[in-house]
Amino acid sequence: MRAKVYGLTILLLFTFSRIKMGAQSLPDFMAGTWKMEESDHYEQWTRLNDRQMKGISYKLTDGKMQITEYLEIQKNGDHLLYTATVPGQNQGETIIFRAVTTDSIYSFENPGHDFPKYISYQSPGKNKLIARIGDGEKTLEFNFTSAKITSPQTSPDAATNKASFIISGEFWTRPEFRDGYTKLPPPDSKGLLFVPNRTRLIFTHHSGKLSSKVVVQDARVFGQTKLINNTDNAATQIFEAWIKYDFTPEFSLKTGRQMLNYGDKRLINDRNWNVNGASYDVMMLQFTQNQGKADFFEGHLAFGSGANAYSQVFADEYKVNNHKYFSFLWLSKKFSENIQLNFMDVLTGNQEAGTKHTIHWLNTIGINPILKTGSFSFDGSAYYQQGKTIKGETAEAYLVAAKVYYTGKKIRLDLGSDLYSGKAADDLTNKVRTFNPLNYGAHGHLGEMDHFVTIPVAGIQDHFFKVNWFANKYLSAKADFHWFYFTHNQANPVDTEQTLERFAGNELDMNIGYKLSKEVQFTLGYSFFLPTADYERYSRIEPGESRFAQWAYLSMLFRPTLFEHKAK
Repeated sequence: MRAKVYGLTILLLFTFSRIKMGAQSLPDFMAGTWKMEESDHYEQWTRLNDRQMKGISYKLTDGKMQITEYLEIQKNGDHLLYTATVPGQNQGETIIFRAVTTDSIYSFENPGHDFPKYISYQSPGKNKLIARIGDGEKTLEFNFTSAKITSPQTSPDAATNKASFIISGEFWTRPEFRDGYTKLPPPDSKGLLFVPNRTRLIFTHHSGKLSSKVVVQDARVFGQTKLINNTDNAATQIFEAWIKYDFTPEFSLKTGRQMLNYGDKRLINDRNWNVNGASYDVMMLQFTQNQGKADFFEGHLAFGSGANAYSQVFADEYKVNNHKYFSFLWLSKKFSENIQLNFMDVLTGNQEAGTKHTIHWLNTIGINPILKTGSFSFDGSAYYQQGKTIKGETAEAYLVAAKVYYTGKKIRLDLGSDLYSGKAADDLTNKVRTFNPLNYGAHGHLGEMDHFVTIPVAGIQDHFFKVNWFANKYLSAKADFHWFYFTHNQANPVDTEQTLERFAGNELDMNIGYKLSKEVQFTLGYSFFLPTADYERYSRIEPGESRFAQWAYLSMLFRPTLFEHKAK
């Protein structure tokens, strides 16, 4: 079965990658040195060959060049990519924009970036260049004229090929009040006020075809260790440590410990909402091919396995609480500006406790189509799960989700439903029918209070309405309304002769976010859960006896650049 699944996906990979549209040519009119009108800022572009242009943005101060941005336009397949690296921003990472128009105006877009979301260039006449950046709400225009300035010591080719090394930090503190987070509070319980804290020291390096990243993380709760500390119980670890080599502009190898997020994040995600986060030990082949206007294809194939220690010689009981084997295939095809299809196949092997050789395999396969038309969009997911649980039980389960959303100038409205399969009370088979989201992928999808982050045996349904408001690029707010239903009726855990109603309750999640700068962001959040009497019975609490379930927090996030070096 697994061989057939992977054979099919490899065929899809080949078929999708063959779909081609017209090739895009480089914007030759940009070659040269350009001076911004009424400013001491410049852009300099050099065409290296028929597939690549390199550029720099800089300013002259007392005749000395200070580079503010490293730029590149290159063909990736038949598609153009525009890349920008800004010293001191985005933790030194390169931001990629994809070409959407290449006629009189060359326009590049990255809808996932905060600002800008698009960059465009055009030549209105001889020795003239206009550049625009924007995000749909605000557009900035820059007018350039041709300038006779050269600097061989800092040419675009030399500047962008030199090694870069950046040290940045992430300091995250989130005071929380939990009184019903993850489960209903019994009548004799009290709420908890505590302060999770996470610190990351991030080292990033790039040189030619080679990139690497190392992240040292310390995750703890305030007061977890003694004031004068002899033993530290906090989790200080190498959170990320990976290296990537680009064999070609389309094909690369990335190996090591790394954070992963794919598609709708239901199966593989970095759990960055949690103080510890999640990273994966995998070897990954990455293939990217861009064809035609806003038309691209990418595929990632990864594999990882677990052992107790380096000194292990023969197979033994795997005692780490991870999948013993973990692999996935990710395919993403954008057919046009408005149509995208994502495909995911995750295969996990879990070693049965107390055994040395018994591995139980679970395969989860599914699609995530995305359709857009004007201000309205559709986002769907469908996954099927088959195999064995860690206890060796036969599993057959599914997840189906769909939402439509409207995006306006300052508002986004979402309406949708998630359905996680489960087992009915009168199902007497030995099969497990409860969908397993693998790596806590239900967080956020099933509310933020995580009452159903572990899917109930009977399954769970979430019907939701979400409102996101964007006052400007600094201030935003949201409110998510949830109606939860068990997928099937189930027996009362106290009185098994009684069947519980399916409606479990409502949840409201609210927050206000304010971004002081790219490096500093604050978020104030508050959530509460209103249970039904039968959800109280499900939680082994007498109806009406649970206290008000609520959760409040203040997230404070700082991401400074501590050190940066660009080889001269």
